[in-house]
Amino acid sequence: MVNIVEFVQESSLSPSQWIGLTSEGKGVYIRYRWNTLTVRVGNQPVKGDIIYKKEHSQNNLTTNELIQILSSVENINISKENHISLANISKELTEIRNEM
Repeated sequence: MVNIVEFVQESSLSPSQWIGLTSEGKGVYIRYRWNTLTVRVGNQPVKGDIIYKKEHSQNNLTTNELIQILSSVENINISKENHISLANISKELTEIRNEM
């Protein structure tokens, strides 16, 4: 189970992108492009292991829609309470963001 404890939307344009942090301190990279939602986890999240990849029919994907989709995935724990603004990201997530 991947427990996402903090995540922030980096871009709402195409592609929509979010970055996050797991409870184990690994980075999370979430990208929605060309109707495909991909979630990667790792020390270098952009190149990390794909833990979810699936096509969806939305043109754009909002954070609320992302949470709704990923909340139904068996091996991912994500919650609206863990969505934060760029101004409030933790030191750990800032480091992950700077390495991307």
